[in-house]
Amino acid sequence: MDEVSRQTRPRRCDGGGRRRTRDTPPSQFNLGVLYDNGQGIGLDDVAAVRWYRLAADQGDADAQYNLRLMYSNGEGVAQDEVTAYMWLTLAAAQSSGEVGAAAVQGRDDVAGRMTADQFALAERRVRDWTPTPEP
Repeated sequence: MDEVSRQTRPRRCDGGGRRRTRDTPPSQFNLGVLYDNGQGIGLDDVAAVRWYRLAADQGDADAQYNLRLMYSNGEGVAQDEVTAYMWLTLAAAQSSGEVGAAAVQGRDDVAGRMTADQFALAERRVRDWTPTPEP
C-alpha cells in the first residue's frame, strides 16, 4: 500500500498559482486543496475528493494527480488502485516537468501492485474516459 501521511501532503500539486475563477476546474481544484490540507475550512477528505473529482472530470491534470493519492490511500474514498492508476495516466498524458514526471512514476508504482486483470480494467477506463464540459 502506498501510504502518504498528512506531513507529506504539501508535495501534492498545488496548481502553480493559477488564477482561480468561480465554477471552473481551477477553482474546484483549489477548494479540493483547501479541504485536503485543512486550510481555513477544516480537514475533510470526502469534500476534497468531491472537489478534486469535479475538476478532474473536466480534465484538470492537477486534480487528477491529487485524486491518485486519495484513491491509492483510501482517503475520503475506498482504496482503489485501478482508479488511482486511471487518474495518474490521465494526468501524465497532459502534464510536463515535475508534475508529469511524478505522475509517470506514480502510475508505474501503482501498476506494479496491480494484477493483470486490474491493469486491463484500468487501461480500459483510461481509453473510455472523456472530459465533462465545464458548466
